[in-house]
Amino acid sequence: MKRFSSGSGLNTLVHTLITCFLLTGLHSWADAASTLSLQQSAHFVESDGSDVLVEAGTYEVETLVGSRLKLNTPGGTTLFLDAQATTHSEEIEAPLAVTVVGEDPDVVHIVLVLPNGQALDAPGSLSGTRSRGFSAMLASTAQIQFAVAQKGPVVRDHRTPPTLFSRIEYRGNYPSHRSPGWSSELQGLAHDNQNWFITQKSRLWKFPLTHDLNRQLSGPDPAKGILAVGIPDSLKRVGYNHFGDLDQNGGFLFIPLEGSQTPRIAVFRAHDLSFVGSFILSGQKKAGWCALRAESDGLYLYTSNDVIDRANPIFRYRVEVSRLNATPGAAFRFVNQVVLFQGNTPLDIKPYLQGGEFSPDGSHLFIVNGKDSDFSPRDGGIWVFRGTPLQFVTKSTADKNSGSFFFEFHPGWSKYEEPEGITFWDLDGRQTPGIPGGQLHVILLDNDVSSGDEIYIKHYRLVR
Repeated sequence: MKRFSSGSGLNTLVHTLITCFLLTGLHSWADAASTLSLQQSAHFVESDGSDVLVEAGTYEVETLVGSRLKLNTPGGTTLFLDAQATTHSEEIEAPLAVTVVGEDPDVVHIVLVLPNGQALDAPGSLSGTRSRGFSAMLASTAQIQFAVAQKGPVVRDHRTPPTLFSRIEYRGNYPSHRSPGWSSELQGLAHDNQNWFITQKSRLWKFPLTHDLNRQLSGPDPAKGILAVGIPDSLKRVGYNHFGDLDQNGGFLFIPLEGSQTPRIAVFRAHDLSFVGSFILSGQKKAGWCALRAESDGLYLYTSNDVIDRANPIFRYRVEVSRLNATPGAAFRFVNQVVLFQGNTPLDIKPYLQGGEFSPDGSHLFIVNGKDSDFSPRDGGIWVFRGTPLQFVTKSTADKNSGSFFFEFHPGWSKYEEPEGITFWDLDGRQTPGIPGGQLHVILLDNDVSSGDEIYIKHYRLVR
């Protein structure tokens, strides 16, 4: 057995790496490097198959042609570790070296994460004991995600002001328990700079911001900018019958669509609600919501099944907006799955997932869940996450005596109230009839058995 040391005397048992970026503007990943501090000695396999003990210390990690990692010490000593190629889902601008602790506490991985979605993983053993198949062991996407989060960057769109707040304050309902002519089976909320976009189960509406949402309507009024369309006939004929919570970007509306077939994202033009086309979410069985985020390299769409847990993470798709008009189906590409965390533990959210929205800078994700019966309101409401990976920040409460961030609803007999869609729109200082300002706006649906459904739209202010 060889012994490899950087000259450091550190010997405490710590299962994380301190990571940092050394190089930027790299032209080739073959020259990529990042430093890490290994806090405990571990046994690794060299590229020739021999065992080597890498002692605690600081190392520069580089890629090589083929599945190898190159470890350099400040003194110039070099070691070549056998590694396996893998993938990751992190948004980084330069190579990042991390360690990942496996489910077996004896196993530790040195992983070099690259900006192109690729990574190299060298597994090591603290004791030097290796089971059969040890060299092929890979850290999971979730484990890499958590390790990168210790020092990794937060993805956000720097063209918009940062979303900063110390608490979320409930401002009231408007409309409040109202049936204005478009509330039956209401599903989703979205907006552009001047208009609301609202989905019922089988209808899409457009309302100018200046329209009083409490006012009774008998149908669309194009002269006043109030438009409505249904699910396209081409999709209804093959079994699609349910719009979900939508989002808007670049003049396009993205609407999850369910039915007897695999769910889709249907795309409409925001200015006249004309149908553009659709994309099949082939990895999903449900899709009740979608949320768009402008990231450092483009636009991404997030959606999920009707529950979020370890077996059902969030799905993330790249969207090429420039291709939507010509080839809408080809504008979408599945990229990866995203796990929600509370600390270092994946977080589960009970069905049904009803709505989702990112803050304009992309730093925070707001998710709504709940259903109208057989459900405890303590398990539902508005969830807030931030960072990369998405870490739990806070959750609304169903008890209005428990703080300012409450989302009161009553599932089951006799109200059958159900949370629905959400949008983030800063309406403070805007001319919005009846609406008390705020940034978060969330639908609560009162499902009536004998008469038309009533709605509440709840409004929240993010307070610094």
